Amino acid sequence: MSGNVGGRSLDRRHFLGGGLAGAALLGAAACRGAPSGNGGGGNGGGGDGGGEVSLSAMWWGEASRSEMFAEAVELFAGQHEDVTINSEYSGFGGYFDKLATRVAGGNQPSIFQLHAVSMGDYVSRGVVRELDDLLADPLGLDTLPDYVKDSCTFDGSFMLVPLGLATAPAMVVNTAVLERLGVDLPPADWTFEDFGALVRAVNAADSEMFGSVDASAKFVAFEHFVRSREQGANLFTPDGEIAFTVDDATEWFATWEELRADGAVPPMETTSAAQGFEADPMVTGLAAMTMAASSKGIEGHQRLVEDQLALFQFPTRNVEASLLAPVEWFALSADLSDEEARVAAEMCHFILTDTEAMSTVELHHGVPLFEEGREFLRAEIDTPVVQQIFDNVDEVAATDPWARVSYPAGMGSQIADLMRRTGEQIGFGEVSVEDGSAQFVEDAEQLAAEA
Repeated sequence: MSGNVGGRSLDRRHFLGGGLAGAALLGAAACRGAPSGNGGGGNGGGGDGGGEVSLSAMWWGEASRSEMFAEAVELFAGQHEDVTINSEYSGFGGYFDKLATRVAGGNQPSIFQLHAVSMGDYVSRGVVRELDDLLADPLGLDTLPDYVKDSCTFDGSFMLVPLGLATAPAMVVNTAVLERLGVDLPPADWTFEDFGALVRAVNAADSEMFGSVDASAKFVAFEHFVRSREQGANLFTPDGEIAFTVDDATEWFATWEELRADGAVPPMETTSAAQGFEADPMVTGLAAMTMAASSKGIEGHQRLVEDQLALFQFPTRNVEASLLAPVEWFALSADLSDEEARVAAEMCHFILTDTEAMSTVELHHGVPLFEEGREFLRAEIDTPVVQQIFDNVDEVAATDPWARVSYPAGMGSQIADLMRRTGEQIGFGEVSVEDGSAQFVEDAEQLAAEA
C-alpha cells in the first residue's frame, strides 16, 4: 500500500495494472483504458456534474524518465475509476513548438509542463489557471517556504505547481583528476578567486587538462554571479526591469576571458561545439569539472563517467546566492472547469506526496518538496550521487535562500540567447569585453522594455 507525505491523505488501493501499454513506451499513455488517439487528448467530458472526468497531460523528458512519470500518472488514475488521463510526452526538443501550436489552436492540455524560461510567457497569455483556491486543498502546498511559493507566484496569485527542488547552478567535480594532479578539492564556500586559482592549478599540473568548462555564455551562471553580488540581488526587478549593470557584465566576461588566456578553461571553439552531456569537456576527459544548470545534473554526468563525481555549489562573489528552487512546474489550463481543475490538482498532490509515486519518479524533477518526502527518498535511493544531491539541498536550505524574481514574459529565452551570442562573440575575439558587455546590457534593457 502506498503512503503519503507532506499533506492530506487520499484513499488508496494498490494499482494492479501490468505496466505501461505499448503506446506509452512510444510516447503516449491513455490511463484507465481511454484510447490514446494522437497521444494528446482534450480537456474532455468531465466537469460540473460529478461524473467522469477526462484530462490530458503533456510533459517532456528522455524516454526512461517520461515512462517513469507516466507510471506515476497511471497509479493515480488506477485509484480513481471515473478519471481518465491521456498522457503525451516527448523529448525536450520540439516540446515547446508542439505546446505553442496546441495553445494557439485553443487545444492546450489540461496539465502541461513549464520551466523558468517559459512560465512567464504562458501565464501572461492567460492560458494558465490561478490556483489560490486549490493551494491548501487539494494541492497541500500552502506550507511551502516563501522562496518556493514565490517562484510559483505571478502578480500575487499562485499559478504553478512545483514538481521538485534543486539548487542552481552547481559545479560537478571529477575528484579522481584532482587527486591525480595533487590539487585540493575546493572549499564548500568558495569564491570566484578560489575557482580561478584551482582551475589554473589544474592546468599548471597538466598542460593538456583544463581546470573547468567555460561558463561565460551560460545564462544561469551569470544569474548566480549577479545574485551573489549582495543579499537579495536578482537579474530582474519585480517590475520587469533588468537589475544588473555594465560593471556586472564586464567583470563576468573579463573573468572568463582571463581564464581562457591562461589555458585554465577551453577555447571558445571547443566550448561552442560541446553540446549535451556526452560532449561535455569533463565527460570527454578534457576538463576536471563542469557546470550543471542544477544540482540534479550530476546524475546525467555520473552515468557517463567512471570516476566518482562530487557536487559543489557554484562559486560566489560576495554572498552565498545559490537558488533552491523548483526545476520544473506543472500548469493547469485556464479552460478547466472547477471539477476538472480539482481532479488535476489531486493528481499533482498524489505525484508529489505518494510514496509509491515518488519511488517511481525518483529525482527526475528534483528532490521532493517536503522534508518527509526527502527523508523517504533519501533512504529509498541510497547511492553516493543521490545522497550528494540531498546534502546539497540541505546545505543551501540552511542559508535562508531568497527567491528568484520570475523572468518577465518572453524574456527568459531571449536573454539566454543574448548571453550565448555575447559570450561567444567575446570568446571568439569578435568584440572586446568592454564593448560586448556594454552592448549586452543595452540589448537586455531593450528586450525588457519590449516585454
